[in-house]
Amino acid sequence: MHEWSDAERWLLRRILAGFGAMPFDGGQLAGWAAEGPWTGAEIRLAIRRLVRIGVLEERSPPWGDRTWRLPAAEAVRWHGVLFPVQADPLPPDEEVWIRRDAAAHRLPLSLELMLVWAALERCGGLPLTRKGGFHRPAAARLAAEMRLTEAELAGVPVPPDIAAGGEEGAAVGVRNGGRDDARDGVRNGARDGARDGARDGGRTASGGLPLQLAMALDLGLECGVLKREPERIAVDPSGLSAWLALGRSEADDALRALLAERYASRDPALFFAACALARFPAGRWFCLADAAGTGADAGALEAWTAFMASCGWLERGSWRGERVFRRKKPPEESDGRIPALRVLPDLEVWVLPEAGLRCRFELERVAERTSADEVFVYRLTQAGCARAKMFGYGRDEVVSFLERESGAPLPAPVEAALADWFAETAPASGVRPSDFRRAARQEGMPTEEKDPENRMSSGPVNRVPPALASRTSSGQVDRVPSAPSIRTRSGREDAQDGLFPGDDLEELFPGIGAVPPSWLRAMRRYHPSTAGLVVQQALAWRTALRLSAGGGEFEFVPLGFERTADRWEARGFIRERKPASDRGPACGGATAGERHGAGEPFWEVRPAFIRSCETAELCILLPRD
Repeated sequence: MHEWSDAERWLLRRILAGFGAMPFDGGQLAGWAAEGPWTGAEIRLAIRRLVRIGVLEERSPPWGDRTWRLPAAEAVRWHGVLFPVQADPLPPDEEVWIRRDAAAHRLPLSLELMLVWAALERCGGLPLTRKGGFHRPAAARLAAEMRLTEAELAGVPVPPDIAAGGEEGAAVGVRNGGRDDARDGVRNGARDGARDGARDGGRTASGGLPLQLAMALDLGLECGVLKREPERIAVDPSGLSAWLALGRSEADDALRALLAERYASRDPALFFAACALARFPAGRWFCLADAAGTGADAGALEAWTAFMASCGWLERGSWRGERVFRRKKPPEESDGRIPALRVLPDLEVWVLPEAGLRCRFELERVAERTSADEVFVYRLTQAGCARAKMFGYGRDEVVSFLERESGAPLPAPVEAALADWFAETAPASGVRPSDFRRAARQEGMPTEEKDPENRMSSGPVNRVPPALASRTSSGQVDRVPSAPSIRTRSGREDAQDGLFPGDDLEELFPGIGAVPPSWLRAMRRYHPSTAGLVVQQALAWRTALRLSAGGGEFEFVPLGFERTADRWEARGFIRERKPASDRGPACGGATAGERHGAGEPFWEVRPAFIRSCETAELCILLPRD
């Protein structure tokens, strides 16, 4: 098993704080060695090891620089490990002093998208034009189903292929017919609106695909609820069935993770803020400064909390001059013992907050929605019954569904009205009747989360409803996960001398074969000229030296070397590893974005220089764990 080194932990912190899930190259890492306490060689080796164990992804193009990336799902997981939240909620007696921000009621995004996808199903899908673009009147009608606005997406870095482009790419996607091409077509449709909007001074033009609808289609395709067909974007029955089997909180967790991984990850500061906010449990008020204490940028926190509030997941306010927030706690869903619906004699159907996604979606097929707030209100109508028959539902299925979800027989006026409306015409032929049975949870789908603490999903969520990540219980200390075994090209699982057997030492330390072995093995006293060569070699490799002087040993990291006549001087810093118990209020080795976890050792760094006239015993110190 791989033992995590201090350099690897430090590097992951810096990657998360500086790049998030964005790619980076070696040139961008060059300045990190100067921040201390790590040498360039230790950073190179840490990157190589993180690639080998699958934490970092490496890309080596035929031309250009080699790049690395911390995948978004992995970045979310590592943020929770390396930047633990240390915050207490506001006491209940202080919550009375909170002034909540004035905002219109917003549905959780799972319900907002459900309404759009249900409208998409009712209208038979979103038609595509001959050129592969979207039918703009139909797109405008679908966008009207959403309360999320274009302006509320202004602070969210949507993927660039959603924000700009042309219809031709969508046409290619239609001809190919794949789900990835379907996503490209959605983005290209939004790009038309963005181009027109630029001419009109806005992000979309009249008739263009609104950005919030493009996001709804993109998320639907990512979750597998939607699919591309040759002439339309439509609902995928199997994907919809799997999505509706999720609980409300599971669906919202999956969508929140998708937004972080696909959207926020394009801005390192915003992504870091999204990861930090996901660490706070729902249902209690916290100061925004507590989230900033993990290293998150205050402006990014304000922008992400505003977007989360627009998605119906969060409340914001002010308390004694400080900005505060509270993640909303989703209502517990009905398990069949508590009624989810209330059917009234005047043909109205009230949907209680405990109703699940499947129950709500079925009502979208058989009834007319009149309001969608905390309590949804539907009305049973003749038009609704006609639509139900188009979906293959008969009177008996509708009655059985309403009675089961309401937990009571239907009022007599409702039964009479349904009997009249369903008796007028026979069910549509060629349509498979739907059943209203509760869908069994499919294999591989998320199981019910019983832990009260909410954490962001850590697994990939592309195109299928994701399995939610395991969570640590409240009060439990996060630890660095055990890494998988390191397998070299020969298949062995061992490591020697702090270097993997498969490591190419010549690549890590160019010219190592020509260096006298004694320079690397043990400290020795050399002639000043030879000692200068040893120091220069350590500087070329960007690694440290071990020195002995004054009866003690220490590590010296050279950063510069100057020679004058027969003398030389090397400047750099001395570093010393300190136990966690010795740490003061401020850690000298910590930099912006590099914060230490509780109980972890740290490094004390202080500037220093060595001269040829003061040479002592020394050797080159190659990176070791």
